[in-house]
Amino acid sequence: MHEDSSRLPPPLWTATPPAPDYGMKKLAALLAALVLALGIVVIVRTMRFTPILAAARTVVTLAPVNDSLLAEHPPFSGDIADGFVWGHGTLDDKVGVLSTLEAVEALVAKGYQPKCTVYLAFGDDEEVEGHAIIRGNIAGVSRPAGLMRVTRMMERSPVTNASLRTTTAPTMIQGSPKENALPIRARALVNVRSIPGEAPESVLEHVKQVVDDTNVVVAMAGPGTPPSPVSSTASESYRILALDIPVLEPDAIVAPSLVVAATDSRQYSGYARDVYRFLPIQIGATDFERIHGTNERIGIHDYARGVAFMTLLISDLTSQ
Repeated sequence: MHEDSSRLPPPLWTATPPAPDYGMKKLAALLAALVLALGIVVIVRTMRFTPILAAARTVVTLAPVNDSLLAEHPPFSGDIADGFVWGHGTLDDKVGVLSTLEAVEALVAKGYQPKCTVYLAFGDDEEVEGHAIIRGNIAGVSRPAGLMRVTRMMERSPVTNASLRTTTAPTMIQGSPKENALPIRARALVNVRSIPGEAPESVLEHVKQVVDDTNVVVAMAGPGTPPSPVSSTASESYRILALDIPVLEPDAIVAPSLVVAATDSRQYSGYARDVYRFLPIQIGATDFERIHGTNERIGIHDYARGVAFMTLLISDLTSQ
């Protein structure tokens, strides 16, 4: 993301990278500890006024109650086995935090000097991260797709179909507190993800018309959040991202797309002209079922490639 740094919120912690021989692993360990404790904004300052920001999230969704019965490895073990790192948060979204930190560590160790200010922002609240390189999820497309074009083919896959329309998902349902008593009052929370151009108020009105029952009260559980602004595909940042993705996956199709999740990056839309949501990892059709669920994992090779990609991307974005 590029924008005027004077509009960004003040950092919780500020650091200037030490000399390459200082021992960047100590710094990385310190950053990781601070991130887990309170969320963090790290700033590498330069004299140039147009910064970039790399953001990710550290929190892990709790394991399902029956997770231990189905898990191949304990959900919070971080076990390294069979070519994978296993555990909740490995795909969503520890990889975003750690690949960025390792990329910065590698650049500083080489003595790299960015030509613009770099913000690293790692939050501790929960949501799903942006698009990655997906394989086997778009009907009719056999090559890996680096999604950041919406076509009819996307309707054939549940993974990509959700990016074409406003979606609803009942996530919390409450009824009677006792198994032998009918509920006096029932309540359901429905999670809605709106497509760009649709306001929360219009979604609420549509739901009321569909329910069409005066005995049912339909209301927003909190302040409605409008869809994030659509980022430009003509910016210099997008051009660099589109050039760097094929370096990670030479056969990849790079195309803009919608992220169906509410990522932490939405918090920065008021400070940046464009916000691009992308994870430098390849995700297969079965991997989506693992996110927030049982046996979440990331391939060791995929993680290493993610670090290499973030190193390249940060270097390219800050050398202009």
